[in-house]
Amino acid sequence: MECISSPRYERHWLRTAATSLILAFTLVVGTACSKRAVDTAVKDGVLIVVNGAEVQGLDPHAVTGFPEHQVIMTLLEGLVTDDPVDNLKVQPGVAERWEHNPSCTVWTFYLNPNAKWSNGDPVTADDFVYSYKRMLSPKLGALYVEMLYDLKNAEDYFTGKTTDFSTVGVKALNLHTLELSLGHPVPHFLSKLTHYSFFPVHRPTIEKFGAQERRGTNWTQPGNYIGNGPFVLTKWVTNQYIEVHKNPLYWNAANNRLNGIRFLPMENAAAAESAFLAGQVHRIDTIPASKRDYYRQKRPDITRDDPFFNTSYLNYNVRHKPLDDVRVRRALALTIDRRTIVEKLTHNGRPATSFVPPGITGYKTAGHQEWNPEAARALLAEAGYPGGSGFPDKLELLITTNDTTKMIAEALQEMWRKELGIAVQIRLMEWRSLLEATDKGDFDLFLLSWIGDYIDPETFLSIMTTTSGNNRTGWSNASFDQLMRDSKHTGDAAERFRLLGEAEAILLEEAPIAPIAWANRLYLLHPSVKNWNPKLQDIRPYQSLYFEE
Repeated sequence: MECISSPRYERHWLRTAATSLILAFTLVVGTACSKRAVDTAVKDGVLIVVNGAEVQGLDPHAVTGFPEHQVIMTLLEGLVTDDPVDNLKVQPGVAERWEHNPSCTVWTFYLNPNAKWSNGDPVTADDFVYSYKRMLSPKLGALYVEMLYDLKNAEDYFTGKTTDFSTVGVKALNLHTLELSLGHPVPHFLSKLTHYSFFPVHRPTIEKFGAQERRGTNWTQPGNYIGNGPFVLTKWVTNQYIEVHKNPLYWNAANNRLNGIRFLPMENAAAAESAFLAGQVHRIDTIPASKRDYYRQKRPDITRDDPFFNTSYLNYNVRHKPLDDVRVRRALALTIDRRTIVEKLTHNGRPATSFVPPGITGYKTAGHQEWNPEAARALLAEAGYPGGSGFPDKLELLITTNDTTKMIAEALQEMWRKELGIAVQIRLMEWRSLLEATDKGDFDLFLLSWIGDYIDPETFLSIMTTTSGNNRTGWSNASFDQLMRDSKHTGDAAERFRLLGEAEAILLEEAPIAPIAWANRLYLLHPSVKNWNPKLQDIRPYQSLYFEE
C-alpha cells in the first residue's frame, strides 16, 4: 500500500507546527490547555496518534493508502485480523474458524453468529458475497481489484470475459458459512485476507447512498458509516482529525480496552515531534531526519526503530518523452547514490537495489540497480543527449509536502545535474492531490513508498502488472505479466519464487521505477501505551492495545 515517505521538510515547519499544535491542544477530548493531553487521554482510554497525511477516503474498496488503512481497520473487520505480535499469523475476525481442502483451493469460513454491524444488523456470509461483487465491479474501478484475483474467475468477471458473478469463487453456503474457491493454491491467502480490500461493507448503507458502483459518496461520513469493526466513526474534520469511539456491538468489545482513538493528519515531522514532546500525542509516525541519531542514542525510552517491509522508489511516466526511452530511465536510476541518501540525509534504512525488500526466505532476484554514473552518461549519450545536451528542461518530479521526501528529491535533482547535466523541477503537492494527479497520468516523475500488504514478493511485483490500478507508470511488459501469471499457477514454492525473481529482473532492467531505500519504521511512542509490538507492516489491531499510567 502507498505511503508518504515521512513528513514535511524541516525548514518549512514553523507555520505548520504552530497550526498543528493549536489543533492538538484544542481538539483532544475533554482536555484543557493547562493539562497534558496524553495524561487526560490515558485516563479516558483515548489513544492519540499522528497518522501522516489526510486520508483520501474511508471506502475500503476505493482507496490504496497507508493512512487510510490505519483508520479503516478500526471501523471494519474482515474474516481474519492481524496478530498483535506475530507477522506471519492471523487471528479470528468475523470468521471464528476456517478449514480448507487438501490442495488449499477451497476455503470454508464459519462466521461468528455474534458479529454485528454497528446498527445491530447481523454480519452474514451474503455481506461478503455482496462486497466482493462490488469490489470486482468494473464501473467502481477499484485500484486494488487485483487483490481479489486469487478467487476463481474473479479476473474474468472484472475484465468482462464473463458477466455471470455466480461463476466467481465466492458463495454463501448459509447465513454464517462462506466458501471461497481459488483458481490456484495461494500459500499466503490468510495474510491477504487481513487487507481492507477483503473487508465487507454494509449493503443497505451502500445502496442508500447509491455507492454500489460509485466512489466518493457520503456513506463514509460520520452518522452514515455503518461498520462491523471494534470502533465507530464519530467525527471527521478534514485536515484536522478523525475520531472513533469504542463499538459496544462489536463481537469482542469486552476485550477492547480502548475507549477511542484520535487520528491527527500531521505531515510535518517537526510539528509532530513538538506535539509529542508537549504531551499532546501518544505516537508520531516518524522523526525529523536530523534528529534520528539523537533519539536512537539519547532517548531509547520513547524511540522505536522497527523493521519495516517497505521500499521507497521513483516512478517514471513511460508515456512521456524522453522517459519512454529505457536508456534514459536507466541513466537516471544509475546516478542515484542511494548510500549517500540513507547515510547522510535520511539517517534511516539501507540502499535499495531491488524493489522487493530483502529477508524473505528462499527468494532472490537476478536483477539489481546500482550507482554507476559512467554507465549512466554513456546511456544518456546513446539516447541522444550527450552531457545532457538537448534534454528537456521541463521535466517535473512530484513529491508530497514532507521533509524526507523533499530531501531525497533535492538530492536526486543535484545528482542528475552533476552527473548527467540535466535539470529536473520539483513540484510539492498534498498527498491526496498527488494521488489524483498520478491516477490521471499527469506527471513525469514522482516519489512514493510502498508497504507490503502481506509478507511475500508478490505484494510488490503485482502492482507493476499492466492491469494493476497501482501501476501509474504506464509501463507494460508481456513477459513480466506472463511470469506473474505463471507464478500463480504453480504449487511448488521454489518454482514460484524463481518465476517472481525473473519477473523482478525484467522490472529492474526495464526501469519504469527506481528503488531508492529500504527504511526502518522510526518513531516516538509514549511509555503509557502497552502491547504495541514491532510489526513489519506497521499494522497492529488497535483493540489489543491498552494503557498503564
